[in-house]
Amino acid sequence: MPHFKIWVQLLRAPFFTASLIPMLVGASLALTCPHPVSWNLLPLILLCGILIHAGANVLNDYFDFKNGVDTTTSLGSSHIIPNQLIKPTAVLIYGMAFLTLAFILGLILVIIRGEIMFAIGITGIIAGYVYTGKPFALKYHGLGNPLIFIIMGPLMVIGAYYALTGTYRGSVLLTSIPIGFLVTAILTGNNIRDSAHDHTANITTLEIKLGFTQARVLYNGLIIGAYAAIAAMAATKIHSWWILLTFLSLPLAAKSMALLEKSSAQDLHTIASLDTQTARVHLVFGLLFIIALVIEATL
Repeated sequence: MPHFKIWVQLLRAPFFTASLIPMLVGASLALTCPHPVSWNLLPLILLCGILIHAGANVLNDYFDFKNGVDTTTSLGSSHIIPNQLIKPTAVLIYGMAFLTLAFILGLILVIIRGEIMFAIGITGIIAGYVYTGKPFALKYHGLGNPLIFIIMGPLMVIGAYYALTGTYRGSVLLTSIPIGFLVTAILTGNNIRDSAHDHTANITTLEIKLGFTQARVLYNGLIIGAYAAIAAMAATKIHSWWILLTFLSLPLAAKSMALLEKSSAQDLHTIASLDTQTARVHLVFGLLFIIALVIEATL
């Protein structure tokens, strides 16, 4: 059995904030729900979301290794398999086990909330597999970005809200959009950095299809789009002006965009930390968003 540090490395645990934030945004929106809210379900909701995220991360390592993407010289991988810390078959088993456990625990939510909850949960679990799993491997065909936007933006926000309340409202979908933009920016930054290596491995991410210049435009558009969505929601009174607290994270976002702007397709090592920096933007933005939603609900 791998020891703790290897588990953290394999699971990419620091990036779990990418799934925790959307679920907590959904929970914050539940504060203003006029119907009864089952707050006792929140720990289970968070656990199921983390298990799906963990399963997807582990399976990503397995399939990336099998497809020649994860090597000892690649920048973004955990290097668990190429460094022979865990056998490939064991990694596959661990990944499937996490998704299976998420399914089993999720049945509790299905029993309470019904078939809509089942549809939400099974969509997330299937997405965790098809991101890199054969025969679909959506990441390798340029479809990873829209999948991540949907699953770790709207689906997780709506899923958490529905699991807590048993209801839905249109503002929940709109509120999920900036979170979806930023979590997709994490992946976009990761794929831009890895584009040369991915091209050598004969896989085609969206960033490779676009080319470096257009991929940089996509990254900047996702970051700017998140703040534009916040401004639009405040201006149209979908939420109060408190949500402009998220703009306190702008210096971090500007730093990430500046880092990418200084880079080039010939020197991608200069953006080795771009995914980590973007994840930090997502975290700070998300926490400020949650605080604003809680204040809004309180007032």
